Amino acid sequence: MLGSAVQLRPLLPDFKGYDSRRSLFFDWYFEDDLTQAGKQVRDEPPFRRIAMRTSKDRIRQAVAFEIIGLLLVIPLGTLVFQYPIQEFGILGAIGASIATGWNYVYNLLFDRALKAYTGSTRKSLSARLTHALCFELGLMIVFLPIVSWWLNIGLVEALIVDVAFVAFYLVYTFVFTWCYDTLFPDQDMANVKL
Repeated sequence: MLGSAVQLRPLLPDFKGYDSRRSLFFDWYFEDDLTQAGKQVRDEPPFRRIAMRTSKDRIRQAVAFEIIGLLLVIPLGTLVFQYPIQEFGILGAIGASIATGWNYVYNLLFDRALKAYTGSTRKSLSARLTHALCFELGLMIVFLPIVSWWLNIGLVEALIVDVAFVAFYLVYTFVFTWCYDTLFPDQDMANVKL
């Protein structure tokens, strides 16, 4: 046992010793006795720091997702719906701007929930399908009135355009995330032997 002097406190902003550079979700703050107990104790659950993607990596993921998506969806949408490329391009840019912020937040929350639930950020096929579906449904709810307003069409027509966006991005999200996780695995996924 580490001794009675060891106190474990959740790392929250109102506690003395708060370090904003560390994750609030799973990190812990330890008194000096735990540090003296050695690295081995700190690396055992529940003391081990959860390995997750860095902010820089998440930004790279979100920006790459949107740029590649726009390069694919604008010409395809223009071809299918017969809107001028400028109108559809601007609509795509508006959607991409909204989706970039949503992408960052959603992936952070999804990875944390997955890590808490399964103990790993490695996504099974069902987790990937859930990830893609929930991402697109959340985005669709926000994007529907914007499509209607920008293209000056009714909500039913906007819903058709939005569903087409969702269908495209549902497949694209699944494929992109799988490829991204393969090309740029986080530390947790890199340690998993397949």
